[in-house]
Amino acid sequence: MPKPRRVVLLLHEGHGATHIDLLLERDDGPLVTFRAPVAVTLFLGDDAAATFEAERLPDHRRVYLEYEGPVSNNRGTVRRVATLTLHGFTESPTALAFHVSPDPASTSMSRSVTHWTARLDSRGLWRFDGRGRLE
Repeated sequence: MPKPRRVVLLLHEGHGATHIDLLLERDDGPLVTFRAPVAVTLFLGDDAAATFEAERLPDHRRVYLEYEGPVSNNRGTVRRVATLTLHGFTESPTALAFHVSPDPASTSMSRSVTHWTARLDSRGLWRFDGRGRLE
């Protein structure tokens, strides 16, 4: 059975505005990476849906799936705030789709948006839309 892939949310402070580095694990190679709003509650809240915009960043090294601490060249620090299990990840240059489930070993999340899509808009930002919840 293949190893489950992960979605990791890192709180990135001390380099520009505080934000979330949203990391999506592929089967191999670097991580699909976005700079997202700090409102992690988009993943954790009680609403039936969630939407946010994010900036695509260069792909990050896989070490960031586990790493916490200072970022090289005085680019602040990162701290993991959530790890989710990633299912059914598909990507194209202008769209993403995936499902997530809480990772009981790394988070206490019990209700999480489970179905996500993202599309690149005309401004160069990605719009993430989440639907569905685990109960």
